[in-house]
Parts: sequence; C-alpha cells; structure tokens
Amino acid sequence: MARQFVAGALFRKVGKTGACYKKLKQESLLSSADIYNEKLTALLQYSFSKVPYYQKVMRECGIDGIDQINAESIKKLPLLTKDIIRANHAALSSSELETIKHNSNTSGGSTGHPVTFLQDDEFNVSTRAVKIIMDDSVGYSVGEKKLLLWGSERDLFHGKEPWNVRLMKSIKNEYWFNSFMMDNKKYIECIDWIRSNSPRMILAYVESIYELSRVVNKAKQKLDNVSVIMTTAGTLTDGVLKEITDAFPNATIVNRYGSREVGDIACFEPSIGKMVVSHMTQFVEVLDEHGNHVGVGETGEVVVTNLVNRVMPLIRYRIGDMARYGGVIDGKVVLDTVVGRTSDIFVNEKKQKIHGEYFTHLFYDLLWVNKFQVVQESVNHINIKIVSESENPIESDIDSIKEKIRLVMGKQTDISFDFVEEISPTASGKYRYTISKVT
Repeated sequence: MARQFVAGALFRKVGKTGACYKKLKQESLLSSADIYNEKLTALLQYSFSKVPYYQKVMRECGIDGIDQINAESIKKLPLLTKDIIRANHAALSSSELETIKHNSNTSGGSTGHPVTFLQDDEFNVSTRAVKIIMDDSVGYSVGEKKLLLWGSERDLFHGKEPWNVRLMKSIKNEYWFNSFMMDNKKYIECIDWIRSNSPRMILAYVESIYELSRVVNKAKQKLDNVSVIMTTAGTLTDGVLKEITDAFPNATIVNRYGSREVGDIACFEPSIGKMVVSHMTQFVEVLDEHGNHVGVGETGEVVVTNLVNRVMPLIRYRIGDMARYGGVIDGKVVLDTVVGRTSDIFVNEKKQKIHGEYFTHLFYDLLWVNKFQVVQESVNHINIKIVSESENPIESDIDSIKEKIRLVMGKQTDISFDFVEEISPTASGKYRYTISKVT
C-alpha cells in the first residue's frame, strides 16, 4: 500500500509526468474527432513553419501558408518511410532543434530497416503517461505488484543496472525476469515466483508469456493468482491466446501495441472488446494498397502520425504493420487486431529459448546496415543477411555481433554473413527480421 501511494503520487499527481497524465486522461474522454481537429491542425502548422522537409512537401501539395492548413490537410501529404527519414534526416528535424530538449532513438522496426530519429522531452513524458492510462483501462494501478517478462540487454552486457533504476523499479513494485535468456529452469523459477507473490499484472513479450504458459500447462498446475496479463511485441493469435488463457484462467489478457518511433499506439480495452487507439497522442490510418482508408472489418497497412513530438515530427509514417480496422466506438477509433508482427523464438544447444527481439537490438545503431534478417538454420548455425550500401562493413561491428550472439547461443555457434542486394518479403508482404527453423 505504501509503494502504491508513493508511486501514485510520483506518476499521477506531481511533476511533468503527473501533469501530462491528468491532461491526457481528460482528453481520453473526448472524441477522437475533437482531438484530431485541434492537435492535427497544430502539428501540421508547426511542421509547415519549422520543419524544412514538410514545408517543401506541403508546398508541392498546394499548401502555401499556415492559414490553408487544417486537420483534413493531412490527407494531401505523401506517406513517410524509413528510407525517406534516412535520406532527409536533417530536413525532417525542427529548425528549433538547438532549443528543444531531445534525445535520439533507433529502431529496426518490423521490417528490419534500421532508422534513427529524434524525440523531444514532451514525447517522452507523454509516452510514460499513456502507459499509465493504458494500465488504468485494464484495472491496474501504478505501484501494485507487477512482473515484467522483458528483455534486458544491460544484464547481459553491462552487469547490474544503476542504483536509480533499481530504486525506481522498487518504488513502482516491479520485478523482472530477462526474456532474452530463459530456459526451462528459469521458467520454473519464474512460475514459482508468480505462485508465491501473486502479481496484479504481468507485462510480457507475446512469445515469452506463451512459452511460460506452455511450461505451466505441461505441468498441469494453473496459475490462478494473476489479474491482468498485458502482452506486447507480437500478435495474440487464437492458439497463443488459448495457451495463455489455459495457464492463467483468472487473468484478463490484453495486447498493447506500439513502437519505438511513435510510442504506444493502442491497447485492448475489455469494456469495449477491441484495441482502442491512444487518440490523445496518435492519429492512426489503416490504408489499402491504393492509399485509401479501409472499411470496418477490413485489413490494411497501419500509418501513424504522432501528435506530440515536435523535434522530428513523423507524419503519416509507414510503421510496417498490418491491422484490421474496427471503426469508431463511443467516439474512439479502434482496431480489431494487429497482424503480421512476429518475432521467432531461437533455441540454443542448452535448449534455452532466446526471444527474437534480442537479435534485432544488435543492429539498431549500425548505420551501414540498411536491412537485415537473422535466420537460425540449425541449433548451431545462425545466418545473417545484410543489405548495405557500404562495400566495407565495419569489422569491429561484425565481431561484436558474433560475440553477442555466441553469448546467448553458445560459443560453438557458427555465424555466417550474406551480403545481398535484397531480402524477399513473406507472402503477406511483411519482412521477417528473425526466423528460426529450429522447433
């Protein structure tokens, strides 16, 4: 109770996060249309005034001044891709860059295209606030006991986390198991911890909670002391959902959808029965192959405009995912489900299961890599395909990749590199950036 009180005060009532939480919480009660009329107009007007790339694009679309811009103007703009961001990085940055507190971030994305982008302090604060609001929607309050089955590179590469990070986890009442390194022994340890500690919520990668659920169901000892399981970084297929439901019969299972580039986009709300878009911070379009918005129940490409970030606005950004559009319910834009975002589980010689997300992280900051795909051909063989404009890849990066892969896959792992001109997509049109051929 003490932790819940302190955490609630820190994240809901005081400081930048508290102020942002209260503001966005109020906006979440408004209709998507009302929010978009105001915030889309403001974003587009700012981008025309302060971002060279958008001023050029808007003029090419027939927009010659701020007074001609409203929320509907966004439909005139072309889609934004990772290639465009890489080629126009400086022009996509605000002319106020030097006066805006910001940081850089990098993502491999769903298609394996590394891209670096800038995010300002307002974006970071709103991202924290939205997570709390999404937790609210499923009945979890910050400070209640939470287990995270989550990937932590720091544990593998750098040892323990800094004291301030550990202190914040303690205040928030969070307990972590590193999903980048889970074997049967670790899963059993995690299951025992859940059974003894009864966390209110489990936050986990889809594949990680699926693998843990398989261990639970195989032992035929269900875990009925968890209220909410929130999954992310994957698709809750019927088979995966059934496995998790069987293992956690009393838990409400929800999926949260987001990305590094734009933050959290949508979260399943049990009261509505669909994924509700965070319309306070995101404008989401689901488009067909001709660029037209699909109808209710139809599947299309997800295109996202973040409404907060000003240091590098991402307008009509092709995030690389597909979703089934759910229409508007109670004034809120909803998605039936997100499809096509997969991350395979790799298995090493010790039968430890390594989340595919681990391998994508190895390429985030390598500017000479345009595109990559990591394929586990056999238990001891990893093949890496790379598309690069550079004829001379950085050998130290290659050595680092090998070292970090062998750290989790085993010292005897054979790692081969193929430098190719293109990596073919799957039949669905999606690139799979990790593929395991090992059962």
